[in-house]
Amino acid sequence: MWTIYPLDVGDAEQDASEMIFRRRMGERRTERFIAWYLTDGTAHVLVDTGPPEEAHSRAWHPYNNPRISEQQQIANALTRHGVRLDEIGLVILTHLHWDHAGNMPLFRHADFVVSREELTYAIDPCPIHYVAYEATQIGLTPAFLPVMPRLRTISLREQAIAEGLVALPTPGHTPGSISLVVATAAGPYVIAGDAVSCYENLEGDPAKKLRYLPTGIFTDLLALWNSMGLIEAKAEFRRDHILPAHDSRVFRHRAYPPAA
Repeated sequence: MWTIYPLDVGDAEQDASEMIFRRRMGERRTERFIAWYLTDGTAHVLVDTGPPEEAHSRAWHPYNNPRISEQQQIANALTRHGVRLDEIGLVILTHLHWDHAGNMPLFRHADFVVSREELTYAIDPCPIHYVAYEATQIGLTPAFLPVMPRLRTISLREQAIAEGLVALPTPGHTPGSISLVVATAAGPYVIAGDAVSCYENLEGDPAKKLRYLPTGIFTDLLALWNSMGLIEAKAEFRRDHILPAHDSRVFRHRAYPPAA
């Protein structure tokens, strides 16, 4: 069985409506960049790598006002859980946006997994997404390029990545987004990536018969809505077993499942 540790890898600001579709427009919200360290006591796995170092992040993504302290650098975030960069053997990418894949080259001994659809789109995205993917079309080197020899693509379907780790197809935020179902001693948890940005996405608006309020950043709203339904089902409809991508409340617990 696996234990999941949320890693605080930076602070970001954005309009609340970018996290909650068409709600609280004009309200600035400060949230976290989050990566996830998983271990079964033997293997060391990372889900997403967080944003690149602060100077680069601020130069290319000032709209998020990214702040990454020394403590929040991915190497130091892992060290607090007793693991070094070079001990990570597998990195699973929910998608390839800069704030989820920015540190890929730091993991010199890891293999990487991403969906084929996501990599294909990241190589030649819609121009409005060039910055989000740090695309070569604007003169940048996306973080996946230096590690291509160690990058394995999977099709966008439900499948096991390792014992107790199952990839889910959850497109919508991006064309090839995946989530990860993690087998734990307390049942399945789902690391949702940006298919669920914050807990409010799952609260919906019952008065308007809305089960969800999706994130405001998406390429396919219908696909995103269906992905949220799949995530909820795989978490056995236990919303506290769904781990959002940018909600500081995940740090209420040091690990998942929480200690009794």
